[in-house]
Amino acid sequence: MSIDKYLNLGKFNHHPDAHSADANGSKASALTVEADRTLAVCTDGKEQPLGISPPHDSTGDLLCIEVENIPPPAIAEIRRIDGRKVHHGDRLSADELASLVYVSRHNAIPDKPPTFVYAVTSPSGAHGRQTLRFCLVQTKAATIQLAPIRM
Repeated sequence: MSIDKYLNLGKFNHHPDAHSADANGSKASALTVEADRTLAVCTDGKEQPLGISPPHDSTGDLLCIEVENIPPPAIAEIRRIDGRKVHHGDRLSADELASLVYVSRHNAIPDKPPTFVYAVTSPSGAHGRQTLRFCLVQTKAATIQLAPIRM
């Protein structure tokens, strides 16, 4: 008796070079999106690059990148390289995504860490998402201590 009989493999056409399918029957994604991560950012009001690697699709398809969450405006802004603010629902190119910067309000510390979330969809229907959490580091004002003058 062959093992095919026990596994009932004889009923299926196996194509080893075909795209694999997930539990829903859709083709496996060739979409690559960076993993979620936490970034330490200063609250000094200066631009700090997010350092996002642009998502890509091995088929070379044009991806739809949509912003799903931004930090509260009282805490920080996410900006494009040309200085324009990023808003919830904005669509970005891969190049724009890779060049985004975080700009905090001076010494603004929220109750909970702010996040930036974007979703990526390929024309074939593959989905991906990345969440950036910001660990805020408050800047300290420089203090000048004067030494007593001795005469």
